[in-house]
Amino acid sequence: MVDEIEEGDLSFLHNRESGRLMGPFEAATDSTMRIVEHAWDGRFPFQVSVTWSEPVYQLPIDEVSDPSTTENPISLPIRDKFQALSQEQAERFLTALENHERSQKIICKR
Repeated sequence: MVDEIEEGDLSFLHNRESGRLMGPFEAATDSTMRIVEHAWDGRFPFQVSVTWSEPVYQLPIDEVSDPSTTENPISLPIRDKFQALSQEQAERFLTALENHERSQKIICKR
């Protein structure tokens, strides 16, 4: 669950509006209730502050959930809610994200 995120955990964001997976981010705090009270119209009460180093990558989520469509597949079961990865899964995922042909480096505003 999202309330189990601890400071230092590696994380990725699935932006459902853009259909993109972005990351990596590092949890700067443990998750807590309502860091920003009205963020996302209050739909996501458990929140965590994050930091990141360049680069941050983004990739269309369909490249992740359907690995048969690419030569460099990222195989990760996508769920609608929070999903915890093992350290090994996170490292493999990050390596694949860095090397994927459709992955884009992005600049994030702080």
